[in-house]
Amino acid sequence: MLDLLLQSGYPDDPEANRRVEAFEKGEANWEPLIDLGLEKDSPAASVAAGMVLIGANDGSADDLAKGVDLIKAAAEAGYPIGQVFYGGMLLTGDHLPRDTEQGLEFIRQAAQSGMPTAQLMLGTLYLEGDLIQYDAEKARQWLDHASRGEPEAQALYGLMVLRGEGGPSDETRGAALVQEAADRGSNTGLKAFAEMLEFGNGLDKDVPRALAIYQDMDRRGDPWGTYRLGLMAKHGRGVPQDPEKAVALLLKAAEAGLRAAMAELAYMYAAGLGTPRDPKRALEWNRRAADLGSPLALFNLGIATLNGTGTEADPAAARLLFARAAALGEDHAMVTLAEMMEQGQGGAKNDADAMAWLRRATDAGNTLGAYRLAARLTVPGTTAENHAEARKLLEPLVADGDLDAAHALAYLCLNGLDAPRDAARARVLYRMGADQGDPVHQVALAGLLLDGIGGPPDPEAAIALFRQAAARKLPESYFGLGMANWWGKGMAQNRHQACYWYKKAARQGLVAAMGGLAICYANGDGARQDRAQAAYWFRKAAQLGGHDEKKAYANYVMNHNPSDQEKREATAFFQGAAEAGDPEDLNGLGLAYMLGQGGVAKDLPRAFGLFKRAAEAGQVNAMVSLGLLYARGFEGQKPNPDMAVQWWFTAAKADNPVGQMHMARMRTGQFGAKKNLKDAYYWALVSLEHPDANPKFADLLKKILRYCESEEEAHILARIARDARAWRKKHDGGEPKAGS
Repeated sequence: MLDLLLQSGYPDDPEANRRVEAFEKGEANWEPLIDLGLEKDSPAASVAAGMVLIGANDGSADDLAKGVDLIKAAAEAGYPIGQVFYGGMLLTGDHLPRDTEQGLEFIRQAAQSGMPTAQLMLGTLYLEGDLIQYDAEKARQWLDHASRGEPEAQALYGLMVLRGEGGPSDETRGAALVQEAADRGSNTGLKAFAEMLEFGNGLDKDVPRALAIYQDMDRRGDPWGTYRLGLMAKHGRGVPQDPEKAVALLLKAAEAGLRAAMAELAYMYAAGLGTPRDPKRALEWNRRAADLGSPLALFNLGIATLNGTGTEADPAAARLLFARAAALGEDHAMVTLAEMMEQGQGGAKNDADAMAWLRRATDAGNTLGAYRLAARLTVPGTTAENHAEARKLLEPLVADGDLDAAHALAYLCLNGLDAPRDAARARVLYRMGADQGDPVHQVALAGLLLDGIGGPPDPEAAIALFRQAAARKLPESYFGLGMANWWGKGMAQNRHQACYWYKKAARQGLVAAMGGLAICYANGDGARQDRAQAAYWFRKAAQLGGHDEKKAYANYVMNHNPSDQEKREATAFFQGAAEAGDPEDLNGLGLAYMLGQGGVAKDLPRAFGLFKRAAEAGQVNAMVSLGLLYARGFEGQKPNPDMAVQWWFTAAKADNPVGQMHMARMRTGQFGAKKNLKDAYYWALVSLEHPDANPKFADLLKKILRYCESEEEAHILARIARDARAWRKKHDGGEPKAGS
């Protein structure tokens, strides 16, 4: 108490200090201190008297209230010791109603006055993030201020510098700070220093020296040393591996009340290491450690509760345990809690809080947290700034050989918004894993080699990598072999074999392969044309995939004699997707309303509105349908051949064969349009020779050509035919030579 009184920075109060010293030495009882505190206008005496009344009274409520009032008065008078004690009581709700904000303010005032104890307290509060919001940067600043007067603060500050928590990382300086704190008598510093020697973190590895420190602590009755000796026996570090001895040492430390030892002992019982497996005793020790606030025990208890090991599975209760452990700084719990929040497991889905916990885990040095955070920062819809942050997180993980991080960084090299594309680096990153036999990296590298991305193409090497991954039954490797067979890259073109590979991958759940297989059946390319099989695989892909797969299913079934169920499913998709304004989805829904399919009644005005929105956004098929409604007219809309020509002409220039066919019809004078047989002849030829021309329109187009030939001079039509075929050859959607 005297040390704290003398740290205040106020002029010494000799009488107060004399009475405090006498009380501390047992030379006097506490009455003189109380008398001094009540009679003399002295903050030091008030705090001393208040602490005595609170801690040494006979249980009288009046004495307790007097003690609190004395300390409060000293705090309000600006006396740092009083501010620390009173602020602490407000933070914890000890002897008076809890008030976190006011308690923190009193401690902050004491810290700002230069009191090292208050600075240590404030820094620790920010670091632990239990009573107040975790803030690594503020924790580091206050611990730095306190470290000159408080060895414990220096130890904590050194550890933050070592880990790069709340600021730049500097292993050499951090280790030196921790070692100096240990030399100054910091128990935290001594423990950390010994662990640094044991593992070579920031210092040259010296296991024998670490062992000697732990043994000395054990002899002095410090359970931490006993606990560390138990871990060394468990892992065989510095001593022969001896799980049974490890259990004995951990039990000794656990029975001495060390919660970390309790949590480790629980693991030994759960795993059956050095002792028969005993889930119930594991649960018991985890609970005892958790009751003492052990972050690791809370995490382990959460895992057991989540999985139903030794107790009933309860995701909600597990999430609460992970939250408690995370709040106490357990970085693995932070990552697990973030995953549960992302998935809405055991409670509400909360992406913002999940990101916050991943950031905190990353700050604590958790590599899985850093990887997961980087992954969240690169999902669709993220920004260049997000991608830059993800890249910064991944680079050190890659330097440490993390293959998952290498794969994620390669993705950024190919697709990142924050920097120019670097496919050559992506090749290098994928090769890291491929050379170690990782099938995911083998497939990714094979894809780049096959297409010559990031360097010269090497189809043979690509096929070899695909086959290596296929030996591990990776569905993406089957799909890669299928693509190579389909296009004849690195092997002979064989679409039947491609279909075989697609089917193998599709049966293992690969959505892209399902789409490829569906196309094989739909077009009869590589497999017998089979409408039912095509619809089945399009539907499977839609169920497991995203927007594009659902759209492919809806478009296919709506154009291939859909069943009532297929109509309903396709229309439901188009209705939902059209709300987002996607032009293709607007067109699909417009078709449903124009034809009265998919569980909706025929509604031409609504179809017209949907087609118009899609056409104005550039959807070519919608232009064709919109032109048809303009040409024919409907209730509330008179025929308008000029608008029909405008939209069909736009579709025709975009090389749509149906739009070209309608232009040919219109220019023969149909639908009341202005007759122009030169244009009709031109567009009929362009449409008829289109590689995707619909055979059912061939007779109509030939009829138009014969009609034009009977009405126009041959030499004029010959010139138009040359122009039409030249445009078709270019296939670039350029302007037609004939007038319109």
